[in-house]
Formats: sequence, C-alpha cells, structure tokens
Amino acid sequence: MGFGEVKAEVARHANPHGIPHAPRANVSGSGHYEIIGGYHYDGQKDAGEMPIKNYVVNYPTLRQRSWDLLLDSPLAQTVIKKYVSWSIGKGLKLQAEPSISVLAEEGITIKKEEWSKRVESRFELFKRSKGTDYSGMQSLNKLESEAFKNAKIGGDVLVLLYYKKGRIKVQLVDGARVATPLNRVALFPMKEANGNRIKEGIEIDDSGEHQAYHIKRPGASIETDRIAARDAQGRIRAYMVYGWKYRIDSVRGMPLLSVVMEMSQQLQQYQAAAVASAEDRAKISVAIEHQPNAMSTGDNPFATSTVRALNVSGEFAPDFPEDSFGQPLADKVTATTKRQAVNLPLGAALKTIESKAELYFKDFFTVNIDQVCAACEIPPNVAMSKYDSNFSASRAALKEWDNTLNVQREDFAEQFLAPIYAFFLEMETRTGKIKSPGYVEAFDSEDWMLLEAYHKSRFVGVPVPHIDPVKEVDAERKKLGKAADAIPLTTIERATEILGGGDSDGNIEQFSEELKLSRTLGIKLEDTLPKPAAGAAPAPAKKKIKKK
Repeated sequence: MGFGEVKAEVARHANPHGIPHAPRANVSGSGHYEIIGGYHYDGQKDAGEMPIKNYVVNYPTLRQRSWDLLLDSPLAQTVIKKYVSWSIGKGLKLQAEPSISVLAEEGITIKKEEWSKRVESRFELFKRSKGTDYSGMQSLNKLESEAFKNAKIGGDVLVLLYYKKGRIKVQLVDGARVATPLNRVALFPMKEANGNRIKEGIEIDDSGEHQAYHIKRPGASIETDRIAARDAQGRIRAYMVYGWKYRIDSVRGMPLLSVVMEMSQQLQQYQAAAVASAEDRAKISVAIEHQPNAMSTGDNPFATSTVRALNVSGEFAPDFPEDSFGQPLADKVTATTKRQAVNLPLGAALKTIESKAELYFKDFFTVNIDQVCAACEIPPNVAMSKYDSNFSASRAALKEWDNTLNVQREDFAEQFLAPIYAFFLEMETRTGKIKSPGYVEAFDSEDWMLLEAYHKSRFVGVPVPHIDPVKEVDAERKKLGKAADAIPLTTIERATEILGGGDSDGNIEQFSEELKLSRTLGIKLEDTLPKPAAGAAPAPAKKKIKKK
C-alpha cells in the first residue's frame, strides 16, 4: 500500500462523535510508513450499538431471586444439586502434607507419615461429630455441603468459629443476615470512629481487610450485632465464603445463577406454555371445517347423536351410556364403544387439530440448556445425567468436568476448610493431643513461615470415574515404556479413595483381624504366592539347620 492509499484509508474513518481526524503519514525508512495521530477506540465500531452500563449490583435482590429460581426452575435445581453432590459429596478428606524441608530449615524434625496419620485420623473424627456444629444438629461434613450450596445460590455465607469446653464449634450464617445497620449510610459509607468503613454489612479497613461483620438478629428485628473477624490473639473467628466475586473491590458474592436467571425463568415459562398448549389440543380431537361456498350447509354432523342422547327436558336418556362413576358420557362427540363412520354434510370436512411446536421443542430446549450449563461450568450431559455421546466426546466432557471440580474444591477448601483446620491444629497442639514441635512458639511469635509449613495440606473428594479404566491405564503405561511395567501407578490409599471404599488404613487393619479369625476357625486360605510357570525348575528346598 502506497502513501496515497494509506492517507485515503485513514481519511475514511471518523471518531465516535462523527468528527473526522486528520492524521498524517510519514515515510520511516525504506518502504515503511508511520501514521502520526490515531483514533479513539472503546470497543464500539457502530455508534449506539454498545451502550455502557455501570452496574450497581443489588445483592439482596439477586440473592432472593436466586433462591426463588431454585424452587421455580427444575433446571436450576438440577444444576445446583449436581454441583453440590459432585464437588462436596460426603465431605472432602484431609491430606496433611507438612513441608518437611521448611521445618528442617527451622530446626524442627518430625516423622511425616506418623504425624500426618495422627492429624488426619483426629480431624476425620472431628468432621464426623455433630458436636462440631454450633447447634449440635449436623456434622462438619453436612455443614460443608450447606456452606457450598449457600455460597453458590446466595452468593456468600458467613462462617463463625467458637471454642467452648475444649471443642471447636462451627456456625453458618445466611448471607442475607449480613447487612449495614440502618443508622449508617449504605451507598456512600463514612468512616467509623475506629477508622473503618461498613460496606454491605462488612466492616473493612483502608487496606480492604475484613475487620468485623454486622449481623441481623433472628426474627423480625432490624437491630444488628457486630462480630469481630479476629479475636485478641489474631485468630480468624469469622469469615466469608463466596460463590464468586464480581470485581476486586466487591465485598459480597454473586450467585452462580446470576447470569442465567432470566433465561432460566423464560425457559420455564416456555415449557409450561408448550405443555398447556398440547393439553388444550388434546381436549379437542377434531374440528369441522366448512367450505366457504354455497354448497356448504353448515350442519353439525354430530347434532343427531346429541339430540338422541338427550330428552326433551334436556336431561340424558335413561339408557344413555354411562361411565364407571355413573356419569353420562360427554355429548360433544358421538358415544360409541366401536369404530364409527360419520356422514358429513355437503361441503364439510373433519380436520385433526395438530401442531408442529412439539417437534421443535426438544431442539429449542436443549440448545438453551447447553447455554445455562456452560455458564455454570458444568457439562450438560453431567447435569442431565445423559451419557449418550461417543467415547471421545464423553471422555472430553468428563475430563473438563474433572478439572472444574478440582478448581472448585481447592477454592472452597481454601475459603472454608483451611481456617477451620488451622484452628483445629492449634488447639490440638496446645492441649498436647498432637505433637507439633515449635508450633505454639511460632503462633505466639507470628512466625508465619513455620505455621504455613505445618498447615500445608490439601482436601480431596471423590474423583470423576474413567469411562473405560483399562484404556486409561494402558495409555499411561505406554507413555512410561516397558521399563516401568512393574512400577505401580497408584497406592492403596488412592485406589480406596477412587472406589469410595472408606479408609485404606482401617481396611487393612480390619482385613488383618479377619485373616487372624479365619485361621483360628480353621478356614483354608488360598496360597498367595505366585505358582511357578510350567516347565520351570522347582524352587530349591530349604536346608534344615541343626541347633547346637
């Protein structure tokens, strides 16, 4: 493109206000042109097509609409239930993995396997106990599921931690109860006496850290109570768990269904209208169509049957057919128990009432379901429990869902379970139930590196099963090569988790006791040693050593 062409191309453009610019082009080097000046670009190429919307999120209304949609829309309820059951299930399991290298650098040595096993076994009992719940009604595993559900539906949930009579208590507070006191300015929060601001019921300092939460009292009371986020020693005692946040400065969470609320409601209305329309057409089986000409008499071909069925008084004749409840059969069509031929008047025809709306219902509904599920990051076949695709498509969908689950679990564990685990480990160490050298001193001196080395852990859930486990294993074996054929690809603990077989250590201990009992009862067990191959030389007999 030459200089003249560049100049002509530039001149054809205009700014958003319709006023053309006058940029210039200079020759820069041999055959290179540099345009002096530029055009304002804000993402909109055609004026008026993309109006700017500065959304001010109404969190209370979004939360209530999301809960309403859960009861109004079967699709929304299906997505949320699958999300909760897959992500949390019976509860995430702790895998304590302290950083041995960091602890060693700090001069601390522990037996990792022994320490981790003790912590995991005690934390598992802690999660299973109903005494962990502040109300004593549910286990921590159930509270975990409730917290995840409320965060996804309502946008956020408040978690409170207590320590009473040597036990940690966990309480969940609905996000709807976290609100700015009525005597405060909600839209433009002013600084409190302590220098903090109250935004959407959350008191924050200048750095954005949560300092306290203002909670409405139960019932119809409009008064609020202030709950500090940390205690005097700096422990986290109250914190928010979010579904997802809109922007960085947002202090409240957004419901998972926010972007698909209107679409889900319209889909529900469309489905109800389609069903009602089909029901109305089913009530009217046929219609009499009269030809618009002089040959049509306009007579009703069923009039004779109707008159015959009725007396002069307008009541049904004594011998008129009745149903099993003693009610006369409808007079809108000729009563019969056999096939019948109708003698139509001249110019009349019977027309069946039909519609093609039902033929396109599935396609229309399926496309919109796919959009709703995609927005919620769940494969449609997983949400609807329909696995009718080919192997490759189903495997790709499950792989993507597996990745989504891992991300969701890690995010939720970091928000909800990590503070509880840190509080649990501190209290168990202080009371001497768990031996963690240097932990208490690190907490009192705020040695965060040592504390994080002890806190390092992960929480795992039930993995997504493979469509064909044999193919998956064979593929991984081929990647490793022949030299790794004898190397195991998993552990007993991992295999037990995948199969949902409980605790691997407990299984081994139980099997050992059962094995001892079987031998005591004289039950003959199969030889567990591999038999020599056919034609192989027999194993050499053991030499007897004479005792002196």
